[in-house]
Amino acid sequence: MTMVSRRSTIALVAAVLAALGTAGCGSGSHGPTLPSESDLASSSDVRSQVIVTQFVVDTGFLPGAELGPGAVVNGVVADNAQFTTWYGAGQNHLLSQGSRVAIYQETPKVAAALRHLPQLQSAADRKAKVPPWTPEQTARAVLVQEMVDATFVSGAVAQGLTDSSDHVISGSALDSWYTAHDNDRLPGSSDMTLADEVTRIVTAIGTLKP
Repeated sequence: MTMVSRRSTIALVAAVLAALGTAGCGSGSHGPTLPSESDLASSSDVRSQVIVTQFVVDTGFLPGAELGPGAVVNGVVADNAQFTTWYGAGQNHLLSQGSRVAIYQETPKVAAALRHLPQLQSAADRKAKVPPWTPEQTARAVLVQEMVDATFVSGAVAQGLTDSSDHVISGSALDSWYTAHDNDRLPGSSDMTLADEVTRIVTAIGTLKP
């Protein structure tokens, strides 16, 4: 073997080893990039604002036209610039005539429920063993939370559905209550049923990105 060919061979081997080393580092030490806590919080916060506003629109306590042009399309609240503009001023709107809870006060509870979704769980959530919920379970918990805080569900009933922080939780008690009422009309001036509203929440959840 000549000196030139030997050098070429050594260079080729070095290049191959370097490539293998790089590939090894990529597959061994670097897993999938997890979304940051701030990204997760932003996703759940923005979506919760839309979901709570949708509830107040669907009960008729907040006319969709009040949100401004393009904020409600075919009855559905849109996550767009017009909605963001309205929310800045309209978040103080109460959930119902008999409620003392405003939209901005309800959104943290909904956001907390959304954090049970696997795609919105952080490393801290998993370490704390926050139980994962399906979109359907999450939507049911969110809707009943809204109804409780809007005073559409009595406090006595709510006691069996909430945790120590007064957050509605997914479980057998919620499943039993919802199964008995899913075909009931949504309170207020709506023609929608509870099941219809849950479907809307599930659809909104489907747009969530980690």
